[in-house]
Amino acid sequence: MIEAAWTKAMIAMRCSVWKPYLMSTVAADTEFMALVREIQAKKKLNPPIAKKTWREAFGTMPDDELSREAARLGEEWRRSEGMVE
Repeated sequence: MIEAAWTKAMIAMRCSVWKPYLMSTVAADTEFMALVREIQAKKKLNPPIAKKTWREAFGTMPDDELSREAARLGEEWRRSEGMVE
């Protein structure tokens, strides 16, 4: 993101690195806004997939024999370590 302290002249100087000629501030501003629009369009095509909770992100195990065994072993371990009273 461009810092607020940057002036249009500074942006034009930076753009001269990309272009073989020095751009005017109007041209730099126009090109910058075109890049912003392009980025916004790409973000709309691929929106970030955010999950609200860890259960939504990773899911939970189904209630089957393996998950019950894992819960039992976890409970045994916590008791042996003195974590559960």
